[in-house]
Amino acid sequence: MSYRFAEQVGLPAAQIRGRTMHEILIGIGASRTVEGRKSLDLLAANFQAGTAFRDLTMQVVVRGDTRWWSMSGHPGSGESSDYGWRGVGSDITHSYHQRQNILRLAEVDSLTGLSNRYSFNAQVSSLLRDGRRVWLAILDLDNFKSINDRLGHHVGDEVLRDVASRIHGVLRSNEICGRLGGDEFAIAFDDIEDTDEVKDRFQTILDAFERPFALVGNQIRIRASLGYGSLPDDAENLEELMIVADLALYHAKESGRHQIRAFDVALRDRATGRARALLDLRRALIDEEFELVYQPQVSAGTGVVVGFEALLRWNHPTSGLVSPGDFISVAEETGLIVPIGAGVLRAACTAATSWPEDIRVAVNVSQVQLRSSRYVESVRQTLEEVNLAPERLEIEVTESLVIDDADRDVLVQLSALGIAIAMDDFGTGFSSVASLSRLPLDRLKIDRAFVAPLDADPASSRFAVLRAVIAIAKSLGLDTVAEGVETERQRAMVTECGCDVIQGYLEGVPYGQPRFRPTCIGVLGPGQAKCSGYH
Repeated sequence: MSYRFAEQVGLPAAQIRGRTMHEILIGIGASRTVEGRKSLDLLAANFQAGTAFRDLTMQVVVRGDTRWWSMSGHPGSGESSDYGWRGVGSDITHSYHQRQNILRLAEVDSLTGLSNRYSFNAQVSSLLRDGRRVWLAILDLDNFKSINDRLGHHVGDEVLRDVASRIHGVLRSNEICGRLGGDEFAIAFDDIEDTDEVKDRFQTILDAFERPFALVGNQIRIRASLGYGSLPDDAENLEELMIVADLALYHAKESGRHQIRAFDVALRDRATGRARALLDLRRALIDEEFELVYQPQVSAGTGVVVGFEALLRWNHPTSGLVSPGDFISVAEETGLIVPIGAGVLRAACTAATSWPEDIRVAVNVSQVQLRSSRYVESVRQTLEEVNLAPERLEIEVTESLVIDDADRDVLVQLSALGIAIAMDDFGTGFSSVASLSRLPLDRLKIDRAFVAPLDADPASSRFAVLRAVIAIAKSLGLDTVAEGVETERQRAMVTECGCDVIQGYLEGVPYGQPRFRPTCIGVLGPGQAKCSGYH
């Protein structure tokens, strides 16, 4: 018995001599684990069959310390069958732990400690093989990008770690959770049949976000949306299950965020329609199928046209004119809104150069455009190339956008060029007086929801709100535009409230390029004439 072997085994030579290798290994704990017993069985089988073995890994315990050995051997070559075996063994504890750590890193998300996409898919696949119903949800943080943009990526990483901790803290032992990437997480389980109980389970996970997160010395509220589906009800394999959960998540975000939505077949049909719309949009850009119509904006006090809002229409070869509500969201998701918006701006500014110099043109812009690279420079360049004064262009942003500091900076730069900024659809979003005062606004466009009820009940609360909104706008030095004015009564009442400009079917439906005639079409008083009439 060699001294080196006795040292590695951790026993005196006298206790080793005369024992078989199989007995020695059992004596130092090789049979304590399932993997250890498998290795021992393989070793015994090789001994019995007389076949060589190589790099057999064995877990042993030496002086109370768990070690890992790698063993290789082959039968002796002597004439006697009692010659035994020859072999070598190495203590590979250090390299074994390194290898296990590498394997762990390959399966674990390094930021959050949760399973990564590969490992999560493998774990869910093992559930699917058992033939049971499996529920899978995808959870996505609402407005996580704005946190990264405002507070920095290091804070964003802290958010993701805290979110992972919150989710893990409410998981049951048989539930699987992983980070798919970015701010997307996935949860799966297979032990619930009742659909109401399933939704309650996912609600518990969302409820984990109710308590504010303590970050950078502040209490930050973080919300999430969740979509889910099941196999075999909604999908036939894991890939399809991921797709249906993602479609349900998209529906949850469309529904107002911080929502839970289950998959249904209609979502798949909508996704197919959106994919078809995307292909059509790309073709429409190439074939120049987009066109603009213009709706007049009229001074409430004089009745004189002061501007036109350019409205986009898609002249589809088979569907006819398609309104923006049916395709803008697809264009924004895919980024096609940037080239489409650039074309709209150029066409509208070019049209305005043929109008009287006191008539402005208003163009809608989406948040995707505002955040695109060099947006301000592209607007400035367009104005120079078509030779339109910046003061004659108005950029409209919708109130429903979450306008953060980055968006505000873009609006400030546009305003510095002399371009007017209007907030569209005011009253339907989340703006406060404080947020209005932070933005470089020139006008508020009051949503038609406040105008339409004036016909039915002029004393309604909407009338009081309308009057209050106009008063607030005046106190901030902003002009007001009433949208959706369709009757003489509505015009009279918004004018009575002090509204500056009227827009709606009463004054003109959206139509093609306006044509102006210089003749006066009416006299309002001494020296006052309604000129710049159009048709």
